[in-house]
Amino acid sequence: MIRAVAFALMITAAAPVVLSAQTMPPKQALPKSELSFGYSYLFRDYRHTQLNPVSGGMNGWDAAYAKPQLFGEHFGFTADFAGYYANGGFFTPQIYFVTAGPRYSLSAGRSIITVHVLGGAMFASGDVIAQTSSHVVPVFGVGGGFEYPAGRRWAWRAHCDWLLGGFGSNDTNQISQIVKNNARLSLGPVLRF
Repeated sequence: MIRAVAFALMITAAAPVVLSAQTMPPKQALPKSELSFGYSYLFRDYRHTQLNPVSGGMNGWDAAYAKPQLFGEHFGFTADFAGYYANGGFFTPQIYFVTAGPRYSLSAGRSIITVHVLGGAMFASGDVIAQTSSHVVPVFGVGGGFEYPAGRRWAWRAHCDWLLGGFGSNDTNQISQIVKNNARLSLGPVLRF
């Protein structure tokens, strides 16, 4: 009994020393501005037709500029630019996105978690399909990302978006709506300043 009480007193006396050594890492301060760039993958191809049933995604690039604290401590703005290219097959479309919108950023330890809503335009080369009704259509999206610091001014970013938008066709032999919704994944470095 005396040993149990002595052990309990020793644990109680040592607890403040042990707990003070368990400090949390400092939170990452949100930067004033960010410039990111890197590889991006569009999951569904924009050349699905009855004559050319191609499946798979498109490789490309993504670049973005963000002001994480433009409207307060956590609310900011982002502008995003992306290009995607298809290889092989009869149609070899090139798709470009120009989007912008509000962004919410939250520090999680040394990392930063982001959520954004985007709106803008999707541009396509002339051979997306022979009879497209337009080569420019509106696009909207929602997504989020995760940034892990690689240095004082650098971080690695991964983000995913769900995009709403697609091309219509005037040709009754073609599928009337070409990929109405799409998802993309982007990876790359972030320069913070």
